[in-house]
Amino acid sequence: MLAIPQKYIGKLIDSELMNELMLEIQNKYYKDGYLLAKVLPLKNATLSNGILNLEVIEGNFKDIIIVGEFKDHYLTKEYIKKMKQIKPFNTKKFERYAILLEKLPGLDTAVYQIKLGNIASPYADEFITLYIASGKQKGTFSIDTDSYLSKYIGKYSMITGFDIFDPLKLGDKVKIKLGTSAVISRNKSGFFQYEVPLNSEGTLLRLMMSKGYTKPKFHDVRDNLKDISKHLYDKSVNGFIGGKLIYMDAFKGLNYLDGRYLHTINSSFNSANLNKNYNYLELVYFRYQNLPKNFSLILKGSLQQSNDSLPSYERVAFGGSFIGRGYVNSDIAGDKGIGGAIEFGYGNPYLESKIFNSYRGFVFTDLARVKRNGIANI
Repeated sequence: MLAIPQKYIGKLIDSELMNELMLEIQNKYYKDGYLLAKVLPLKNATLSNGILNLEVIEGNFKDIIIVGEFKDHYLTKEYIKKMKQIKPFNTKKFERYAILLEKLPGLDTAVYQIKLGNIASPYADEFITLYIASGKQKGTFSIDTDSYLSKYIGKYSMITGFDIFDPLKLGDKVKIKLGTSAVISRNKSGFFQYEVPLNSEGTLLRLMMSKGYTKPKFHDVRDNLKDISKHLYDKSVNGFIGGKLIYMDAFKGLNYLDGRYLHTINSSFNSANLNKNYNYLELVYFRYQNLPKNFSLILKGSLQQSNDSLPSYERVAFGGSFIGRGYVNSDIAGDKGIGGAIEFGYGNPYLESKIFNSYRGFVFTDLARVKRNGIANI
């Protein structure tokens, strides 16, 4: 049993204070290596004799997918079997088996990384899928956790996952293996994603639809729909509905085409006390083929529209942050706009992560025109 910190004693516990308290307790679990643990209030939680009843949900592996061939199949399966038995998931225990897997023959390198989802929302679910690669691909452990939809009308969450671990040599033909994991949410949240391999050489078609209410955080817009929603970060609850369609010819030079749409519902801003109905449409294409080694070309076009005028200081969420490159330090701010970007970069933009040893440097040009409060800005 964890004691309530001294600073909370004597305070009236409202929903905001309760969330703060739960996150503080949750952070104690994180420091002990329980990165998937969630602290939640019990259903219809009330204070009884000065006691606030909370519940801790333990985060566990949902699936482990092997891509490629290991020379020592027996030991690989045994280590993975042991990994699945780590309940609740704890990084300190996991690292022991990760070190053993790294030493197995057949792996060029073996690295793992944990990506946390939206830990700002104590009501969000998290699930985890571990990918292991070997053979021509560099051996990579990629642990990916997601927690981004809360208070969703529904009880189920499902994901079919596929990951590209490292750029293959041009001309390599590798059969892709899709792994599937289904998650039954302990609270009302949901997300659906479906991927179909069009052939055995890496061409992939992905369709993703989402609908829900979330307390998102800022993240790179290029990743996926949940990350776009995280641009709308605020203490209030934002509603959104959207979808994404991806066509990826992954192993024939890593050509990539991405189209996405997002519509927010009454997203409120505490700083301005405004409600917004916002639409965002984006097309992204990048090319990795027939270019100098480790270089890539990105073409991006975007269209955004808000029914209400936006003050310039809200551009982190809307005005201009999606135009062009979409970074928060953009000088472009506006309610309506059309924009684009051309990038020529070093490194693979789809694999922007330390686990791929991809250090990206790039030059870019933004082309954008927006209209704010009746004044056109370029």
